[in-house]
Amino acid sequence: MNSIGGIYLSLKNYPLAEYFLQNALKIAQEISAYDNERDTHENLAKLYEETKRPFLALQSLRRYVHLKDSLSQTENIKAFLQKELQYNYEKQKLADSIRNEQALAIKNTEIAKQQAEIRAKKNEQIALFGGLFSALVLASVLYNRFRVTSKQKKIIEKQKNEVEKQKGIVEAQKTEIEHKNQNILDSIRYAQRIQNSLIPNDKEWYQIFPKSFILYKPRDIVAGDFYWLEVHNGNVFFAVADCTGHGVPGAMVSMVCSSALTKIVIEENIIQPNLILERAKKIVVETFSKHSEQEVKDGMEIALCSFSLTNPYQLFFCGAKRPLWLLRENEIIEYDGDKIPVSQFEYHEKQAFSQSIIDLKQNDRIFLFSDGYTDQFGGEKNRKIGSKNLKNWLKESASMPVAEQGIWLNEKLTSWQQDESQTDDISLIGIEIT
Repeated sequence: MNSIGGIYLSLKNYPLAEYFLQNALKIAQEISAYDNERDTHENLAKLYEETKRPFLALQSLRRYVHLKDSLSQTENIKAFLQKELQYNYEKQKLADSIRNEQALAIKNTEIAKQQAEIRAKKNEQIALFGGLFSALVLASVLYNRFRVTSKQKKIIEKQKNEVEKQKGIVEAQKTEIEHKNQNILDSIRYAQRIQNSLIPNDKEWYQIFPKSFILYKPRDIVAGDFYWLEVHNGNVFFAVADCTGHGVPGAMVSMVCSSALTKIVIEENIIQPNLILERAKKIVVETFSKHSEQEVKDGMEIALCSFSLTNPYQLFFCGAKRPLWLLRENEIIEYDGDKIPVSQFEYHEKQAFSQSIIDLKQNDRIFLFSDGYTDQFGGEKNRKIGSKNLKNWLKESASMPVAEQGIWLNEKLTSWQQDESQTDDISLIGIEIT
């Protein structure tokens, strides 16, 4: 009836709503259904408010609030009593469990005590007989051990004497090896001085090329790489060469090749770069094959240039497997060398070196280099620097003064190399045209 009355109330049919709500209230009070009485008073309060009967609305509202609080308090008391009963039950259950466990623990302790006494008696018997047996075994072992130790002591003394003897021999050999190594190192240092005397000194170089840099890094004190400069009869000749091998063997080849270039220009007065390399090839082959019937492939790869002091803007270039790069207005122009080395190779015998004539402009920069720079391993993936990276670095540093560019390129090489060992001899020369 309360629900029906609530529906009529929402439909604004107040007479029927009041009829059903009053009947619902009467029944709820008769059967003491306080929760139904509470809900009915809530609807009656709304009805009286909407029909403008404030006094009755206030009475129903007060009765609604009173029943609501009473029912809520009753529910809280019931919940509290239920929790208290549950707590007392759990408390009694825990006490019973503790008493049972204590009784079981006392029983187990008595059993363990009895078992321990039995084991103790057995252990005493075993220990007695075991001790006697162990004493006999120990005595036998100690006796045998004494005999073995005596023999080992004699052997060790003999070995010690032998080791001391060998140690003396090793020390003597070490001293001899160190002495020989020092002699070899002194010889290599002397070879370095000889090689350095064959390459241009700084004063001579920078007098001809005031705006330039030289990046020259032998891998093993002496190098198979070398750079070369000669001024003869009003002409300037310069080159970067990479000879077969590195270290002492490479240095020996480089000295032969460097001396051959100087002889050809100064003594034979040959001034065209392609003809200089043709002649150098013959001298190198004759030098290395003079005392050998086998084909000797020692020689060099080289980038060779020349110009007249009267016309320094016209450059003559010839390359044997080495290029010349021209940096102009932040672009690289490549002049490839011939794919022929300055050495003895049968399939190259009929090929001749070619020559390029390059017209230079002020502020142009030319670069000659061996493959040591581009072949250096390192970087994040341990790869070679490569020609692409070198070109990018040259363009990236093009705005620097040329001397600073050389320092910057060396720093880039070191950064790339990181902890890797130097792969090969490194030669890189940059010259700015003034």
